[in-house]
Parts: sequence; C-alpha cells; structure tokens
Amino acid sequence: MRPMREKMHTGELYLPNDDEIFQDQIRKLDRLYDFNMTRPTQLDKRNAERDVCGDW
Repeated sequence: MRPMREKMHTGELYLPNDDEIFQDQIRKLDRLYDFNMTRPTQLDKRNAERDVCGDW
C-alpha cells in the first residue's frame, strides 16, 4: 500500500487525516496567517513571507 502523500500527489483517493499531511497543512496555515497579518507598508516582510509561501 502506498503512503497517503503519494496517493494525494498522483490523484488517487487518500485519507486527508494522515498525520504527515495534517502537520504539513498546519505549517502552511501558520505561514499564510503570518503573511496575512503583515501591514501593507511592511514590504520586506511581505516579500519574504511570499517567497516562502511560493515554494509550496
């Protein structure tokens, strides 16, 4: 049986409650929150956060 993450990337049915997938989702939600909480004038910080989020 293949890991859930591999199934997710190949388009197969998978269980999203897999711990590895769940932890990855939480990390990404934290990064997205950090980006959304920056002020429009904090361009350096926004660009740094955007660059990190762009790697997804």
